[in-house]
Amino acid sequence: MTARTVRSRGRRGVAAIEFALTLPIYLTIVFAVVELALVLRQQLRVAHAAADGALAGAMIVESGTPTGATIETVAEDHALRVLQAEGVCLSGCTVTATWALASGARWVDVEITAPYTPLSALPWAPVSTVGQFSAYARQQD
Repeated sequence: MTARTVRSRGRRGVAAIEFALTLPIYLTIVFAVVELALVLRQQLRVAHAAADGALAGAMIVESGTPTGATIETVAEDHALRVLQAEGVCLSGCTVTATWALASGARWVDVEITAPYTPLSALPWAPVSTVGQFSAYARQQD
């Protein structure tokens, strides 16, 4: 064996060791980016469903004088249908709608808590996402 082949083998060994040491770091970063993208996607879908539910409840408010229970039921049902249509929550979601009357205007608030199943075992991955939206409705005189 010449000195050149010994050096060549040594370099290949060092490269393999460097790869083995840095691979977990690279994989952690890749999984973290993918997990973050999935969390943000679900968060946007939950926020969209809360906004749609609140607006549906506000439209009911504007078309006559329904009771508070009707407003809350319409807002919650619509938000839940949007969540199911987007595939976010088939079970386990909590949708809460409330309404209030203040100085001639009605507020409809919708809050959604949707469970999130992490893709990876990263410790910072959330177990649920929350979306909240308020819609304001004022009867025209």
